[in-house]
Amino acid sequence: MDELNLQDQLDEKTKELILKMEEELEAKDQEIATLKNELAYLKNQILNKNRKIYGSSTEQANSMQLSFFDEAENNSNLKIEEPTVEEITYKRTKPFQNTGKKDNLANCICQLKIPLFFN
Repeated sequence: MDELNLQDQLDEKTKELILKMEEELEAKDQEIATLKNELAYLKNQILNKNRKIYGSSTEQANSMQLSFFDEAENNSNLKIEEPTVEEITYKRTKPFQNTGKKDNLANCICQLKIPLFFN
């Protein structure tokens, strides 16, 4: 009889533990679902902002405005030859390296006398 009582207690404790774990699991599933929804919302926000910043402009160009850029072509004489390209080459001499000044500094010995003051 003690064995049945022990098994009933064990079964009740395991049942309570299982219920508690199921509740925790359910709470975590809900938290995961809310986090997934929030992530999807934030991704959409970023996509919308990127479309707004980098997407095609809704501004429409007027054909009269664009014709200003064609004005030079319309008024030019097409029978005149275009100027030829002239190639200019030259040789550059390297500047002289003056190492004498550096050598003079290497031979210079500077001595400083610092007076010591004692009380």
